[in-house]
Amino acid sequence: INDYRFTPAGVLAPNTKADLAFVMHSLAWLAPSGAAAIVCYPGTMYRDGAEQKIRKYLVENNFVDSIIHLPANLFFGTSISTCVLVLKKNKTNNKVLFIDARQEFASRSKKNKLTKRNLDKIIEHFGSRKNCLNFSTLISPEVISANNYNLSVGKYVIIKETEDFIDTEELDRSISNIITNQESLRNKICETAKRIAKKGWGESVKVDIVSLGEICRIKTGGTINKKIILASPGQFPVINSGREPLGYIDKWNTENDPIGIASRGSVGLISWTEGKYWRGNLNYSCTILDSRKLIDRYLYFVLCELQAEIHALCTFDGIPALNKGNLEKLKIPIPTIKIQKEVVKILNSYTELNAELNAELNARAIQRQYYQKKLLKF
Repeated sequence: INDYRFTPAGVLAPNTKADLAFVMHSLAWLAPSGAAAIVCYPGTMYRDGAEQKIRKYLVENNFVDSIIHLPANLFFGTSISTCVLVLKKNKTNNKVLFIDARQEFASRSKKNKLTKRNLDKIIEHFGSRKNCLNFSTLISPEVISANNYNLSVGKYVIIKETEDFIDTEELDRSISNIITNQESLRNKICETAKRIAKKGWGESVKVDIVSLGEICRIKTGGTINKKIILASPGQFPVINSGREPLGYIDKWNTENDPIGIASRGSVGLISWTEGKYWRGNLNYSCTILDSRKLIDRYLYFVLCELQAEIHALCTFDGIPALNKGNLEKLKIPIPTIKIQKEVVKILNSYTELNAELNAELNARAIQRQYYQKKLLKF
């Protein structure tokens, strides 16, 4: 080990599990009076081997300030729960605060969300550093050492479970309906795939290649920030530069114009938001100029397919950015409306099937938990 960032721990993080390598990198650059909050996979907090040795180094040198276990299904692209590891170099005592915030969320569509109430509760306990039954606890390094430097929140914050009533008949009906829908969607996908594999689109298909700026009006939305969101909470999602809504406010500036492209932040990210919402000033609209020639859902799928090309249009000298002029030059293939509808029909079927599969997984998890408790209650 000859890298000053990793040398202090005396061991390198595994190549296939580099969470703690990033933690050590962050620690190396952390100011003496600063704090770092790093989102980690929960396994990072309890796995043995090199990761255990790195955790030992962090605890023994009093760098671990707090660990907050967040709810599942918060982030785009994954449904797992995550932990926030807070590091400090200027702690006034050697205890570690553990917060179990796994139940602090509100369900919003397909994702969970930390509401203002949830955040306020977490921040309050983070700031006060007090023991709170079923939610937070302060643990000494001696106790952590005795537990082999296991930093799992569940190891220290013991939640007293309450047995919720589950209508098993309704749950079984729900799972049965989900499976029926899955089968229907699979049949549609198979039939369409066989037809296309046999005939294709045909040799005489006419496809126009045009610039995005010729077929869409591209412009950013209205000014938005956290202060505005906190002052005007409401039902309309705020779509700006991230993978998930920035928040929810009581006004909207966009309706039935679903496609968005982030100009900053997750630069180049394509989003699809139906109904009314607030488009922020870091999000480009792609408003179709002639709906007789182009279907918005088809354009969305094309843009997703061209994600690498869009990323190549971004500039990275300083703050990553996507310039409107560059975006307008992006080339888009436009077949006939008939073919566009067929493409949308097929790809929507896959989207719906994914949603049904996730719904079954969630229902099966509830079912498993229920029967596990019944089977192990002697």
